[in-house]
Amino acid sequence: MRLERPIDMRTKNWVLFLTIFLIGVVQATALEYISISGAKPDLLLISVVFIALFLTREDAIKAAIFAGLFKDITSTALLGSNAAGLFLCVLFLARFGNHFYKQKPYAQILLCAAVYFITSFIVLLINAIKNPHIDLALYIWLIFKAAVYTGCVSPLVFFILSRIFGNDLYSEKYI
Repeated sequence: MRLERPIDMRTKNWVLFLTIFLIGVVQATALEYISISGAKPDLLLISVVFIALFLTREDAIKAAIFAGLFKDITSTALLGSNAAGLFLCVLFLARFGNHFYKQKPYAQILLCAAVYFITSFIVLLINAIKNPHIDLALYIWLIFKAAVYTGCVSPLVFFILSRIFGNDLYSEKYI
């Protein structure tokens, strides 16, 4: 029988930040090629939701701030708006995350779609204050399409992240 050492905090942080960074690079570059009607899945949001549900609250806060700032830097959004939206998402999931059947794909789809819609709407409102000429109706329709797309992709991303982080709780109850 092989005993594995627990991962120390420093290694866990490196794995967390490297994973978020690589997902952010994929989101900023490769997702342009798989957009549907202008909507792209938000892999960073899905990863933050996964981390908030299956890892510690501190890991989720770190991931939300890092992923949000990454999204802010690679987009035209007001700096800090995505970080604020993802941080609010983590606070919500930290409070109510244990009430979801988080291992079920339908719950992942609904939760990620809802969180994407709410978070993106918050970011849109923050950016509308900065730029009042934004056509809100057009962006809300795009947010709705992207929320559905994000939700549909979430079970696959959850499965991949469960393999990266080695979360036994998720892996044992997935099927």
